[in-house]
Amino acid sequence: MVGVWDSAGTLLVQLACAGPLEKLALSPLGDLLVTVDRQGIVSVWDTGSGRQMHLLSDHRVRRLVFSSPDGSRLATHGHSYGPSVWDTTSGTQVAHPARRSARALALAFSPDNSQVAIADGGVGFRVVDIATEAVIHRFRGTRVRAAAFSPDGKYLAGVGNDTISVWDSTTGERLTCMRADSDLESVIWHPDSRALFVGGRGVLGYEFMA
Repeated sequence: MVGVWDSAGTLLVQLACAGPLEKLALSPLGDLLVTVDRQGIVSVWDTGSGRQMHLLSDHRVRRLVFSSPDGSRLATHGHSYGPSVWDTTSGTQVAHPARRSARALALAFSPDNSQVAIADGGVGFRVVDIATEAVIHRFRGTRVRAAAFSPDGKYLAGVGNDTISVWDSTTGERLTCMRADSDLESVIWHPDSRALFVGGRGVLGYEFMA
């Protein structure tokens, strides 16, 4: 069983899954839940009714990320299949943007769902157009473990090891590079796109002014 609670601690719904699960992801609006079982099968659930909406066939999924802010797109990455982008309403695959990627360390959607940033160990960090599957920007020599577009879509942040980088999402120019005192695993933006928060040994906040 999988439970979904509100912030007050009230149980909203329980989902009856067929077997043990490996991963969970809740949509930004909280209306969808994605689960991955031990066989790598991805299920999309309606959290209001507890109904299973879709089964997405993928093999040994390593990463899940919802688009922002509406949750209409879902990105997955499997060991043998590479990153895939799915429509959460229909359950259909809409893109396979990096077919040669061996593994994804980071996946991030642009706010308008038109681009996805992908970081992996073999090819590096790049931004791909979802509709055409063309590479828009490629950032070489940059190890990224987590990435996030700013809410206004102007910037892309990436963190890896003890380094925080911010790029202009239109030109691909690196605007700043900052150092932290520990290895970093996560990054999120403040809603006003003027500050970002990174997670490593602790949580650190950085003001960013372009």
